[in-house]
Amino acid sequence: MTAWRARAGALLTVIAIASCSTGGGVRPLRIAVMESGGDVILSLEEPVRAVVCVVRDYRRAPSDPAAVRPIWTARCTAGTDCRTAVRYDDASLEPSGRAERLQPSEPGTCYECELTGDHGRGLTRFRVTDRGGFESCRPGTGTL
Repeated sequence: MTAWRARAGALLTVIAIASCSTGGGVRPLRIAVMESGGDVILSLEEPVRAVVCVVRDYRRAPSDPAAVRPIWTARCTAGTDCRTAVRYDDASLEPSGRAERLQPSEPGTCYECELTGDHGRGLTRFRVTDRGGFESCRPGTGTL
């Protein structure tokens, strides 16, 4: 994270996606990933109740258990005080396990974070560059 901290004060919106599979009355919500002062910030259009972040390896078959590796799972237990924007490894959330440090993305992989609100979910995919910056990750469009 030291490369990110060197850009303190910078705010870069990397990706804003409203993409997630819907079903059972769950609607897709807009989500954004930003970098500010060296921290990764995930924003949802309604209060964040839960976060699940994984590293997905698109070189592997979707049915391969090694294709997805959880790196951070947390939930908000603050009731009406849950926020619409949370930092990666946010201390205000109750984690299940320790969050892994975000590293430059390996070829063929993306970070994916799903945020759950009261009325839906949002999913975002992004990559971390070798220089610590962010870029969108679009599987199947030449990114990987």
